[in-house]
Amino acid sequence: MEKILHWVRNHSSWVGVGVIFLTFILNNIFDMPRLWGWAPTILILVILNRHLIPQYWAMIWVRIKFGFQLPSKENYTCKSNYILPFTGRWCVYDGGVTKELSIAWSEMSQRYAYFFIILTDGMTAYLDTWDTKGNHIIIQHNDSEYSYVGNLMPNSVSVKVGDRVKQGDVIAKCGNSGYTNEPHLHFQLQSSKSFNLSAGLPIAFANIKAKDSVGYKMWHQKAGVEHPTTKGNLEVIGNKSYIGRGLDVENGFVESHTGSV
Repeated sequence: MEKILHWVRNHSSWVGVGVIFLTFILNNIFDMPRLWGWAPTILILVILNRHLIPQYWAMIWVRIKFGFQLPSKENYTCKSNYILPFTGRWCVYDGGVTKELSIAWSEMSQRYAYFFIILTDGMTAYLDTWDTKGNHIIIQHNDSEYSYVGNLMPNSVSVKVGDRVKQGDVIAKCGNSGYTNEPHLHFQLQSSKSFNLSAGLPIAFANIKAKDSVGYKMWHQKAGVEHPTTKGNLEVIGNKSYIGRGLDVENGFVESHTGSV
């Protein structure tokens, strides 16, 4: 059943077209009243795409809230210093601070989101689930910066609402809960605690090491998929770095910083 739901979610547009076509045929064969024939169709389409409704509303609301000038690396500087949300070396599988590198440029809170993975010989394990965000934690750093850490391993979260945490604390383990294709860490900085009604904020990570990932290129070659652009995936300004897909990254010197869950 889970595989069927997953397929429907991935092909919701085609399913929607199919439902409309089927409704049209039934209306003409059985001469069903138009209202009763099309009402279920509209309801089914809404249910299949219910996860998109908050995103469509956010496209309007967030733009109005920010005066139609959304945060970018040219006009926004983080109030707190941020390091990578893990230990060891990970690969930036997707994400960045430009439209070309972005995971989802049109989705307000995820504009500058990152997917981090650990590669072994250029390959990853694949698992599928149905829920959307999965297990996640939101940390308030100040009055207008909240970090979101998502797709966490079930039963691995070691903090509760109201706890104060500092850089270096272990708060959970990477997993693939939620709607994912592989175990990975979803990390983003946003303007409020609301996942949908926030603006994504670009992060210049402090004191990190970054280099082109050999494993990232190998993964695409072995998987037989087109290699997405990695142009402009690293910009270093002093001790801070804007990063993007195709890099291996790890923390260097860690400064102390606190926040609350």
